[in-house]
Amino acid sequence: MTENSKWVEADWVANVASTRLVTLRDGRKVRFARSALEGMLNQVRDGEFIPINAEHLGIYPPMGRWVDGEIVDLPDGESELRFFGKALPSLHPVEGDIDALALATTARDIDELPQVQARFIVEARNYEDDDFTELKKEAPLEVDTREQWSVLPPIEWVLHFEAVQGVLGYVGIKFVDAWLDKVFGVSIDSVVKWVKRSRKKVKQPERAQLFTLNFDLGNGGTVAGSIPLTTSDDAESEAILQAALAKSGELARFAAEQSQSELLPGARHVMFLWSDSRWRLAWYNDGESNKVMNWFLQDGPDPTMFLGRPGISGLPAIESADDPDDNAQQEDDRE
Repeated sequence: MTENSKWVEADWVANVASTRLVTLRDGRKVRFARSALEGMLNQVRDGEFIPINAEHLGIYPPMGRWVDGEIVDLPDGESELRFFGKALPSLHPVEGDIDALALATTARDIDELPQVQARFIVEARNYEDDDFTELKKEAPLEVDTREQWSVLPPIEWVLHFEAVQGVLGYVGIKFVDAWLDKVFGVSIDSVVKWVKRSRKKVKQPERAQLFTLNFDLGNGGTVAGSIPLTTSDDAESEAILQAALAKSGELARFAAEQSQSELLPGARHVMFLWSDSRWRLAWYNDGESNKVMNWFLQDGPDPTMFLGRPGISGLPAIESADDPDDNAQQEDDRE
């Protein structure tokens, strides 16, 4: 190092990938081509929001975001990708929580139903290989897998929608009680039954689980709604999932309006949680800070329930915000 060495301001520095063969904690061996490292680095440098989430638990606000990186060439001819991250401050509204769903009130008429793609996304390592193959065949929609590099990732079924600039809003308005069936030919009952079968085959089934609806807004943003399944009682979990999915059209409408009108100004990622028999805004992120609702800080689920082990320290620290969004309707105090 010399006096002319480059310095980078960062709260986190992490070697995230390597061309060297690496053995993960679960025994798997992986390696990346240098072109793959370059692709990941370009994503960060192009300004794409890549969050730093603890233990892959996306229902909690990200601790930070990756903002820069470098590829380090090693003496043995291998290369490593190093990311630099910054912490994201967490703010909360001082004048009451935001009733975000009440902001999405625009109604439209359409001549025909739009075409929207949907699929399940799950982490296959939560199942034995044969069980996962069987579940894919039984699923009412296509099933994709995702890799989450941890000892054993949280159990989560993601129902992902490719929301094309507002079309889900039409569906949510016109068919709020049966939009899954109208658009995809998928009944809520078929989804609930598939999740019930899946729950019986997961590894460490005593862990709490999540069912998440994820709407891709097509502009780099997302709106998601998670349903915590924290009870081992099958009937109770089925009832919770059934009730939440019956009202999922409310999330579709909000996602559509957010993509077009920015109901929550600047929001990149918006998270709702099914709580007290309704969808409630938990937090949203604008790329520079987390805006966290007070109710979620007080009553949000304990993250260790989803891990089955100690893993993270809880929710981010909270700082008071003096400028809650002026156009945000405040949530009634229903406690």
